[in-house]
Amino acid sequence: MTATLSELVRYRLTRVKETLGEAQTLAQSESWNGTINRLYYACFYAVSAYLLIVGKSSKTHASTKSAFHLNVVKTGLVTVEMGKIYNRLFENRFEGDYEDFVEFDSETVLPLLAQANEISSMLSTKLPKTHFFNFLLKRYETRLQRPRRSDFRPAFCCCHGGE
Repeated sequence: MTATLSELVRYRLTRVKETLGEAQTLAQSESWNGTINRLYYACFYAVSAYLLIVGKSSKTHASTKSAFHLNVVKTGLVTVEMGKIYNRLFENRFEGDYEDFVEFDSETVLPLLAQANEISSMLSTKLPKTHFFNFLLKRYETRLQRPRRSDFRPAFCCCHGGE
């Protein structure tokens, strides 16, 4: 199945809401490492949805983080402080998932819960309601659907080696 850009963006925005809900549930059960993981991914889905719209999608988490700073933080869509929070989530998620003996606590995680909600909300709730979002979405969907020159080449032609 090939999804259109708008379907992919809407899917990722849906994942933002689901993942934030998972983070909230994990926080209530005091599963702090799991909460960090879900908070990072909620922000990651929001960032990747935005980057898709502006034509800057990335294939790795590190390149998504770099593109976030270049295309979102430096343009002023979010504050530098939000960029630092995304970095902290990125680093904490990596440590919690891949390092041994890493245990987060409520003092570390609970402030990040509100901050991750703010970043995700900024990118996933406010952005789709703007005219700019709709303009970019239409622009990139049109670009994806534009026919290629080879689409017009006839299957048989005497000037291209046909018999």
